[in-house]
Amino acid sequence: MANITEVPVTYKDAGGTTLHGFLVHDEARQGTRPGVLVLHEWWGITKHVRDEARYFAGLGYTAFVADLYGGGKLVDNPGDAGNLMNALMGSAATVRSRFDAAREQLAKHATVDPARLAASGYCMGGKIALDMARAGTDLKAVASFHGNLTPREAAQRPSDVLARERSARLRRCHSARRARDRAEDRAAVVDPELAAPFEPSR
Repeated sequence: MANITEVPVTYKDAGGTTLHGFLVHDEARQGTRPGVLVLHEWWGITKHVRDEARYFAGLGYTAFVADLYGGGKLVDNPGDAGNLMNALMGSAATVRSRFDAAREQLAKHATVDPARLAASGYCMGGKIALDMARAGTDLKAVASFHGNLTPREAAQRPSDVLARERSARLRRCHSARRARDRAEDRAAVVDPELAAPFEPSR
């Protein structure tokens, strides 16, 4: 029988910002297993995101809910959420630092095989997951749920980043009708070579 445990984790990024994440795993499961970074929406770490981590743990992964804003910030209105998101996404270095700090926490956990890491992101977190794949980060799989498809570098086009993205299995769950996405970015979503499902690895 599964024994899903959620443990608060306080850690820091390279700039010294204190972060508050959650490590979630099944204590009844023996041995090491793949790890999944769970990247939150613009609201911060919501119950939904923590429930997703528990879902992954139930599938046999160890999950780490990353604190992308710092200080465990959580807001409940679009104005504050937009301000937090824009401040974070305006600094590629900060995004990378927060992602790497969470990845380190996940990789070093005793239940995790550090050679088998993945990332799953939601909206803002989905874009960050895609950006990390495009940057060639060592991830075996990436799932993006409604993440913005536009590459971080304005000069990039999907054809420029596909080779790096293909180093990880990708799963993008996205509306093809979202008006603010560029046509060429939407086209990349339906590239059959990028359509591999993100499935549990036993």
